[in-house]
Amino acid sequence: MNKLLVSVVLIVVTFSIASCQWMRSKATELIEFEISTEAVTLVSDTPLDEPIWLWITRFPMPTGTYISIPVHNFDAENIVFDELNEDQLRFTTPIREPTGIGFCIWIGKDFKEIQNLIETVTSTPGEEVKTTLKPTTCAWARLTPKSTTKFGLLVNDSYNSYELLRQGLHHTSTDPTRKFSFSGDLNDLIDFDLKESHVTLTKNGSYFFENSVDHSFESVLLDDGKFSIEGDLDEPTLFTVEITEQLTQRMARIELVHAIFEPGHSYKFVPLGKHGKLAVRSDQESLHSKLVSSWQFDQPYVALLDRRIEQTLNDLQLQVKTHKERLEEFLDRYQVDSECTHLDLPSEAWSNLAFYEQPTVSDELVIKRFVLLRRILREIDDPEQAKMLVELSDVLTKYDFVSSVYEADEQLAILLELESKVDKLKNTKILERNDKWLLPGQLAPKFTLATVDTGDMSLDDVLSLNKLVLVDFWASWCGPCITSFPALKELYSTYKDRGFEIITISLDDTLIDWYEQSDNLNLPWIDLGVWKDGLMQGRHAPIAIDYGVNWLPKPFLIDEKGCILRKDFSTEDLKQFLSSKRLSSL
Repeated sequence: MNKLLVSVVLIVVTFSIASCQWMRSKATELIEFEISTEAVTLVSDTPLDEPIWLWITRFPMPTGTYISIPVHNFDAENIVFDELNEDQLRFTTPIREPTGIGFCIWIGKDFKEIQNLIETVTSTPGEEVKTTLKPTTCAWARLTPKSTTKFGLLVNDSYNSYELLRQGLHHTSTDPTRKFSFSGDLNDLIDFDLKESHVTLTKNGSYFFENSVDHSFESVLLDDGKFSIEGDLDEPTLFTVEITEQLTQRMARIELVHAIFEPGHSYKFVPLGKHGKLAVRSDQESLHSKLVSSWQFDQPYVALLDRRIEQTLNDLQLQVKTHKERLEEFLDRYQVDSECTHLDLPSEAWSNLAFYEQPTVSDELVIKRFVLLRRILREIDDPEQAKMLVELSDVLTKYDFVSSVYEADEQLAILLELESKVDKLKNTKILERNDKWLLPGQLAPKFTLATVDTGDMSLDDVLSLNKLVLVDFWASWCGPCITSFPALKELYSTYKDRGFEIITISLDDTLIDWYEQSDNLNLPWIDLGVWKDGLMQGRHAPIAIDYGVNWLPKPFLIDEKGCILRKDFSTEDLKQFLSSKRLSSL
């Protein structure tokens, strides 16, 4: 088979600057193409003066977001490879079924070099053809019968640069169960030149895994200000959506929006505030709604966002203060630590140091955002969702162009919140594991806990004096626990002098709740509580984790050697067990 050994990796390189309004002359030109299942057509009225060579070839749809056109078989996969002399090149064989295509363009290449390449790959069947002649730019798409796919070629003559992008639609989904969609009409939503602007979805490298890498869907040029992206995802994924207006090869205006996309959901752009900011909305309740929209559309937050933009615009109109003036204002407010008042610090002590100015609206915005994020984090029980929220906070800090002296403090607060959350989640998983494996025939975990009168009592102490011990977990708010106590009192009265003892362990949240309920119930057996430094440890107490206490009441019947005989039984089951012939000697 004939093979052209050319490997082209399609990487969109974007040069970022802050979104500022500048007077400039744009040197970028847009040339538009349409590809149907039968031909490629030049739509623009102003083609390049240089020759344009088009190569369209079949290749499998990529499974990831990085796009690479590998070694191609021209003899079998080539659809068209020729110079665009007219407005249209028709395919040798029309496309009859959904097909992945690579669309590459050579611009200004030597005529003879291209002609020799075409002749070589068509005249030497069965042989590989090696060449260093790489396309100027490439893109890819999925064609379906009776459909048309648009492409736009961004040309910058000043820097001799070319970039080929799909236009309007980028539909690559092949699995309805994994499909997500994202669309938008940016007319009247953003102050960009939409004709030459494009949208890119970037999945940022993970905050938690050092070796993770960023991934991107290929950029999509807006078509009359509109776009539609469809793709496949295996799980909820955090993306940064980048809207770019390319000013020159090295300069661009960029708007960044963050979103969590997941299979089975549709998303669209919506306005945020009154100054041209954007946000993403889901068509239904989703992880994005929970972790992003829930705080992003908080009215006080939106008001701060608007105020920040207004303050920035006002600052740009005012004369910028000199470093000396800003330093003097800073020193007027600055307070030396009480232990360092003996120092006589001249202003030169700060001459080469960065110093903090007065708190700004940006500071308020950052603080408000992280307060809302921490509130959501506290309510999350799923560890993967907690990790994604921390990923989101990191992305916001890195890419939102909101400068604040409090960013590091707030990010640290998020991580400390996560640490606390992870500890609780870890304990929950350990508890679930222990409940699964702590079965009859296993040794009961040992403990030493406090009684109501502040004395200590250990399980070993009680086992040394008895043949059977019931360890039962309860709390003052547990109705079923309290309902079971009258029957337990009867059993205790019958068997307490025959080697049977009961230990109840309170998992109350406060000492007063435990003391008062224990006193009101007049419990005749050993009643213990889990407290430290005057505070009850509640349902997350270590002993509750050791015994896998995932509900109340939680009874265990333990023999004199510390082995579990029964678990999770009713008082009636216990009565039958104690009265059985086997235990008649008690």
